[in-house]
Amino acid sequence: MSNKETPEEIRVRVRKSLRQLEDDLYDEDDAPAALAELMEVAEGAINLGKARVRLGDDELDDESEEWILAMLFLEKSIPEILKATLRQKITNEDARAAVFKFFQKLLEMVVVWMSLDDQDIGWTLRALFNKSSKFYTTGLDASHYSLNNYGGSMSPQTIEHPQEEPMRFADVPKYTKASGMLIELINYFGSLGGFDAMLKCFARETDRTDLAYMEFFVKSTFNVRHLLTLPFLEYFVPLLQQHLFAFINSMSAKELKETEKGVLENVVSWVDTLLGMIMPPDEAGEIVEQFQLKLAHTCFVSESFQKRHFGLTQITTLINSTLRSEIAARSVSFVTGPGGRPHRSATQQQQPVTEWLTSEFLLAWLRDHNLIEELLGDRFHHELVQRADPIFRFLAQKDALTREHIDVLWGSCRGRSGLRVAAVYKIFDEVLPHVCRFELLEHVYAKFAEMRESEVTASTLDLLYSLTRVMLQASMADGVEMDGEFVE
Repeated sequence: MSNKETPEEIRVRVRKSLRQLEDDLYDEDDAPAALAELMEVAEGAINLGKARVRLGDDELDDESEEWILAMLFLEKSIPEILKATLRQKITNEDARAAVFKFFQKLLEMVVVWMSLDDQDIGWTLRALFNKSSKFYTTGLDASHYSLNNYGGSMSPQTIEHPQEEPMRFADVPKYTKASGMLIELINYFGSLGGFDAMLKCFARETDRTDLAYMEFFVKSTFNVRHLLTLPFLEYFVPLLQQHLFAFINSMSAKELKETEKGVLENVVSWVDTLLGMIMPPDEAGEIVEQFQLKLAHTCFVSESFQKRHFGLTQITTLINSTLRSEIAARSVSFVTGPGGRPHRSATQQQQPVTEWLTSEFLLAWLRDHNLIEELLGDRFHHELVQRADPIFRFLAQKDALTREHIDVLWGSCRGRSGLRVAAVYKIFDEVLPHVCRFELLEHVYAKFAEMRESEVTASTLDLLYSLTRVMLQASMADGVEMDGEFVE
């Protein structure tokens, strides 16, 4: 009988050994030796990552102890190790220096493994780049934290950009406290080519990554944005935006369907904030808001109901944000930015506003993209229509609602099911008070005269009552003739 261990037996033994090292980190006496052993495990994982990149997984034995050890270290041990370090107040300088060197080793692992699309790698970087972790905040006081060269020579190397002088990726911010250790870790990550590796992941044409994986890296950059130097931001952020938006634009219908809407919202929002750090709000707004409209339309015309819902929600959100922006621009209670537009920082405690979009642009965009026809056409869905009242209300408020819109809206529910009728009636009920022209109200009124008695329901009578009330109020306000009598 062979005494050779099975892969499962190796897994059990290795996991037990790693768990002991994890536990030892909480003991002040055992922690240094445990950390030294874990450094060796991390080095082994780095070597495996290099082999995977160079040879491919098919050429390697995924049942070997080296493979099992690296995978368990990544999936199980790193979260526990970071819990025992990042979340603890470690005050001993020797211990802090040892942990710092271990974090450097993890960053080396992140850079090597990044192209392998392992979610745990993304999680690791996001955890390390969390400036509120107790390990980083320990020792911070009212004064700025000076940089300390904990890890030996930490001079950042030139990354792939046209400048000749080496670039420092992060530095002590002027107006806030910051951890010198975290700043040096960011610089170390940059010197390893970590930021360029992010861009390369987006740019891969074969073995494409997924956006949920890249969300970790965009979030990591966003988390430490206030520690990044302006020269680096000015170099890196436009490239990140271009690569990210190009990646999303190139997503297939299947990829788009499988991507959670929260991921799409998050990465665009974070890049929007980063762009706002290096350019005027209206310039950043033009880039992001046009992209948001394009993405919203792509989702809205997709085959996935969830994505259609997301696209419609994004469109109505942009409409409402633009209206708030235009109202705020006319109000002295708001601090305005370039061009008289309200700056986001002035309204951050309020609902969001746009920086660049205008009502005129949106009206043209809705018309050019036949959005009403798409909403009410062959792919009519009552759950989408009943959420579209902001669009019709916007058209009515801007006097852009037409007879054709009313005809299409009314015709979409004529002789149809109760759910469809209810969705359309809800639109009319919301929009009628905002109609600018009395002739359009009369056009709606004429639709009721065309109805057969069998089509009239209680909801029909309710809507008719709402319409006549709106018409009466409009006639009294404007002085128009109703039933042969001039009302003034």
